[in-house]
Amino acid sequence: WRESVDATTRLGARAVLIAGEGHERVRSMITTSSRFAAHANDIIVVNRAPHSLLFPRASAVIHQCGVGTLAQSLRSGTPLLAVPYAHDQPDNAWRACHLGVARLVQARHYRAPRVAAQLRTLTSDPAYAAAAKRVADVVRSERGLDAACDAREHAFALVGQ
Repeated sequence: WRESVDATTRLGARAVLIAGEGHERVRSMITTSSRFAAHANDIIVVNRAPHSLLFPRASAVIHQCGVGTLAQSLRSGTPLLAVPYAHDQPDNAWRACHLGVARLVQARHYRAPRVAAQLRTLTSDPAYAAAAKRVADVVRSERGLDAACDAREHAFALVGQ
């Protein structure tokens, strides 16, 4: 969290940190730090927030690239900074980068100067915003829930025969 706050202050940006159950500890770290306290009004720390409402309003989203968060991110049309940790996340991050909507920072290299530089690129290079919009248009047009329900009904119909 410290690296994220540091990157935010380096950019002179605002941020929403979704910190889970530790949100009060993260907030305290910001407000009591002589380095970050002056920026406390620019950073909101919450336990949770609806990605579907938050992501479309952001200039960039940083996340681990779990499939659910990635889906919401792609749907939002917002460029993302992928920080994969394990399981399917590295593959998901690679795919997001391949689509042109993301940049990658390995978790072990997640440091404020690198994060700030990657965010600066994501928000200043119009190719990322254009790719994110293009991908979002495709994702929104797919009607994924309807397709999943149709596939399930079809499978049940086959089993019942």
